[in-house]
Amino acid sequence: MANEREEFLSCSNGNNKHIELIKKSSLHWEIILNRPDKYNAITTDMIEYLTDIFNKAAKDNDLVLISITGKGKYYSSGADLTNSVNLFNSSTTDIETIMEKGKNRLKNFIESLINFPKILIGFINGPSIGISVSISALFDWQKKNKKKIFPIFTFFFHFLK
Repeated sequence: MANEREEFLSCSNGNNKHIELIKKSSLHWEIILNRPDKYNAITTDMIEYLTDIFNKAAKDNDLVLISITGKGKYYSSGADLTNSVNLFNSSTTDIETIMEKGKNRLKNFIESLINFPKILIGFINGPSIGISVSISALFDWQKKNKKKIFPIFTFFFHFLK
């Protein structure tokens, strides 16, 4: 089991320190958002890695379901905008290229969820904000904590136009 997990992790982009992928069995994988110090805010690297996970899992004939949760008090505080702010403050960065890459990254991620042929269960263990609320609408089933909040900021959807 550990070798399968290591093999998969080495196939990804390597940016997985904030995502724990646990193969509970050949039928069930668990994803844990692991940035409790940042309330599990989702980075661009995390989006790419999650996209890789869902695309790989979709092709796994044995897999039946994936569950996803957050570590700590929050399920997710939404998108981590820190990296975006740093990119926009850089004088050498082409803003149009950054926006196009971000749009494609988000589009690929959302498509990997929409087209995911397995059961997707969300264990919403705490407050959920922004994009984490939006994607939870794509889950087949959700179990929510009593301390949930679900504000949605829709500026991300403007990138998809």
